[in-house]
Formats: sequence, C-alpha cells, structure tokens
Amino acid sequence: MQTTLIQITDCHLTRSEEVIQRVNTLRSYHSVLDLIKSEIQDISLVLGTGDISHDGSKESYQTFIEGINRLGAPHCWLPGNHDLVEVMNDQSDSNMLVSRSISLGNWRILLLDSHVENKVYGLVSDTELSFMENELASCTEPFVLVALHHHLLPVHSVWMDQLDVKNSSELLMCLKKAPRVKGVVYGHVHQETDQTEAGIRFLSSPSSCFQFRPGSLEFELDDKLPGYRWLKLKADGSIDTGISRINDSRS
Repeated sequence: MQTTLIQITDCHLTRSEEVIQRVNTLRSYHSVLDLIKSEIQDISLVLGTGDISHDGSKESYQTFIEGINRLGAPHCWLPGNHDLVEVMNDQSDSNMLVSRSISLGNWRILLLDSHVENKVYGLVSDTELSFMENELASCTEPFVLVALHHHLLPVHSVWMDQLDVKNSSELLMCLKKAPRVKGVVYGHVHQETDQTEAGIRFLSSPSSCFQFRPGSLEFELDDKLPGYRWLKLKADGSIDTGISRINDSRS
C-alpha cells in the first residue's frame, strides 16, 4: 500500500489579494493548486507546513481552506512564524484533520509546533518533545514522518540558518533514537532541500509564492518559480519524493 502526500508551504496569503516580494501570493497559490490537480491523483493527505498566512487574518486561512478543497483530499496544517495560532485554530472544515497524530496505512504522520510568538526563529518546546516521544512510543505503525515549520539541518544560507529550530540538536537526538522515523519535512526556507542524516531524510519544499536564493549570505530572492513537494510513502518504509514547479514538468 502506498500513501501519497502533498506538501504545500509558505503561502503567505492575506485578507485580500496582495503582492509580496513581487509575487501575487493568491494567484501563485492557485497556480500551484492547478498544477497539483493536473499531476497528482488519489491524494491521501495535503499537508500545509506553516506560514499559511502573512497577516494572520481569518480571511487568509479561509482562502487557504477553500483552495485546498479543490483537491478533494483530507488536509491538515501546522503554524509557522507568520501564523496566528488562535485565529488558525478557529478555522476548519469537514476535510480538516484536527489531530496532530495521523495514521495513514503503514505510516504515522506527526505534526510539531515549532513557532515562537513574535519571533522568526523556531523552538520545539518540552511539551512538543514529550508529545513526539509519547507518540513514537505508542504508535503501532512501523514508520513515521515528522512535520514542522522550521528547518533542522543547515541549508547553507547564512541568514536563514540563524532562523532554524534553536534546540535542533535536542530534537535531532530524539529523532535519531527512534528507528521508526524515516523522514522529516518542513517549510520556512522557501527552497528545496533533500538531506539524509542517520538514515532519516530531511526535506524542505519551495514556497507556493516567492523563493529564497540558496547559498546566500543575506536575504535574497531567487528567480525560481513557485511549487510544491510530493511524497509517496511506501509500505516498506522508503520515500519517493520530488519537486514540481509551475510551468515545469514534475521532477
């Protein structure tokens, strides 16, 4: 049995149609959704990995949900540094999975909250670490995918790597002690990365709007197009994954 998961991230939607960093984020969001609809069938889960909103408005979250419903699949999300959790938590629909521990075939998907109020960097609190450790100890599925907003491994952009999970070493230690964990996905970096450490794949995705230039010393935009990540979680614990961008064929 294969599980197909779509990661869409860093949409930066607002209460009205706005241009941010030279990109109309609403139009680019719908262009990415159009691409997903044209490429992927039988989606098991759509995962929004934070910065769903740019302004924390109720309308921006409703816009996200209305768009995701075009895909006709269950969906879930977690907060990023731009999100307002109290507003986010008030928004839902019949396709929203509110649990942060989701069973999909041979896989368990765990959603971690790494946002810190009024900060750009991330932190996984003791409460979140305990949640993850308890879920890893009790879940019956043989394989686990962990999702959060902030990145755990360096992406080698000096400015961005100062805005990672500040206690990443503590979280990494927990992950590496758990043989069930086969992958970790995150957003925040507005670029694709695919790294392996201790047998775990660490994956980030392009933003559905503007992109950050890899390997930059300071904040710098890239000219790559918006996109998303697809993941096929295999029954044997392996992960097939790739990036697709608007006007590009699937990688």
